[in-house]
Amino acid sequence: MLKMSSFFSHIITDRQLTNNGEFQRSNNLLILSRIKIASIILFFLNFYFFYIDFFRLEGIPATQYRYILTLIHLLSFTISIVFLFIYRKIKTNLKWSTSIINTFVFCYIFGGAAVSINSQLLNGNISTYLIVLICVAVVFPIQPKHFFIIIFIIHIGFLLGLSSMYEGNRFDLISKQINTTGTATFAFILNLVFYTYRKKEFVSNIKIRQSEENLRNLFEVNPFPQTLSCLETGEIFY
Repeated sequence: MLKMSSFFSHIITDRQLTNNGEFQRSNNLLILSRIKIASIILFFLNFYFFYIDFFRLEGIPATQYRYILTLIHLLSFTISIVFLFIYRKIKTNLKWSTSIINTFVFCYIFGGAAVSINSQLLNGNISTYLIVLICVAVVFPIQPKHFFIIIFIIHIGFLLGLSSMYEGNRFDLISKQINTTGTATFAFILNLVFYTYRKKEFVSNIKIRQSEENLRNLFEVNPFPQTLSCLETGEIFY
């Protein structure tokens, strides 16, 4: 009896040690598939952006705004193509998947921040940065500590860039800085909630599978004849 108890304790301990690694692999595969979808959407969407850049914005007084926006769209287009080319290789070998995912998350948020800072040259709109923050937090639930570092670095740069590019009312600038900081904080909370929920769901599924496996092992190591059947139908499971 002592040997049997020790046997199952060993199984449970080993499984608990691997749960976190299994979750990271599962979560990375999910995020990689979502980045693939986002890359495909951006790939086609950039053709519309190029139409805006080269035709609709032709003759705009704020030429610097147009050049910077075109550069951002070109970078977005290039990054999307690069990811689509390396997607299969990353999926089959997840060794560098966390670093690659964090890099793309950084690029998405940085792109949103850059577009909003650039908008100060034209209309002072910062909605792109806010939308990207919320979308990334929900769609790409990376590890919260990584998300916090990414947001912290980009948001500090955003606040400094906004201050240097903004030419309107000082109180309007302060209002924008407060609102964007609040949104960045809310985005981090969203990321934490979605990541934690996914991890709890994954661990629950692992525990269910472990319980089924432990029950099967009980049947295999028990020296006495026994059956497991349905009480209502009499169907024998084991």
